[in-house]
Amino acid sequence: MRFLSALGIAAAGLVTLAQGLTVTNPKEGDTLYLHQPYTVTWTLRSVVEPANIDIYLVNNGTNFAKPLADNVAAGLESYTVDLAAVGFDGPGYQISLIPTPDSAGQGALSGKFDIVD
Repeated sequence: MRFLSALGIAAAGLVTLAQGLTVTNPKEGDTLYLHQPYTVTWTLRSVVEPANIDIYLVNNGTNFAKPLADNVAAGLESYTVDLAAVGFDGPGYQISLIPTPDSAGQGALSGKFDIVD
């Protein structure tokens, strides 16, 4: 019986590890500058991760979503984006990492940050 309990705990741990990506930058409360490139960073939390991701800038308060990069290798754990292409400044933006349709795993959402001109 102890063996089965240990397997159950190990399986629960594996499920916890298979929960996707974590955005490490930008962080909640950061200020990004519209006319400067910015490096988005993330970590992989397990072996079962998306192979490729799309990176979006979103603002749920205004229903805004703009693709910043497509089909980025998740294993890079960073990608520099051009915020000048966004064209808008303001509060409440987030970075969304979305697995491409051919990838497994879950995506991630950063904390809210501001973009200033």
